[in-house]
Amino acid sequence: MKTHSVRLGMILIALVGMSVTGHAQPSRGRVIERMPVEKNEPVTVTNIKVNGQSVSFDREFAANDDWMKSLVITVKNKSDKRILYMNVDLFFSEPSSQEPGALFDLLFFGNTALRLRPPTSSEQPIGLAPGESADISVTSKKFIDLTRFLTEIKVSQSVDRVRFKLGRIIFDDDTMWSGEVFRRNPNDPTCWINLNP
Repeated sequence: MKTHSVRLGMILIALVGMSVTGHAQPSRGRVIERMPVEKNEPVTVTNIKVNGQSVSFDREFAANDDWMKSLVITVKNKSDKRILYMNVDLFFSEPSSQEPGALFDLLFFGNTALRLRPPTSSEQPIGLAPGESADISVTSKKFIDLTRFLTEIKVSQSVDRVRFKLGRIIFDDDTMWSGEVFRRNPNDPTCWINLNP
């Protein structure tokens, strides 16, 4: 009789634990939408992982509310130049909205200082060479910044849907891709000149 009672008690404890865990972190459908692909994109996305599992653009996957904390995007440099910096634009909006949403710079690779100044000769060899791949992930600080941002724009922090677009990509020759090709303005290093206006 005691053995039966002990087993029943263990089963009840396990069920309560599962119930509490499920309530605290509900797993439900999420989507990463790929915004229109530019024909001249210098990188390709080769993999996306959430909680260590591969997911695909525009296909629903199940994940907990803090799923973006584990988001890892693998990109491959398909250009003929070394990439020193790149960022991914993520747009957040309520699921019912048809608008692109509010932009948040959550994912980046490389030297962020190069957004404001040219690379030095010692910085030019540091980056993603042609044909190489890199993982871009969410840092702890960026995730905290994201939760504050979503609160400010009054969007649910559970994030059911996010829209993905390649942002700025800066190369070792101090040109930049952002839908078009740009060269840094020699009179103002924080600005860029479109080479194909």
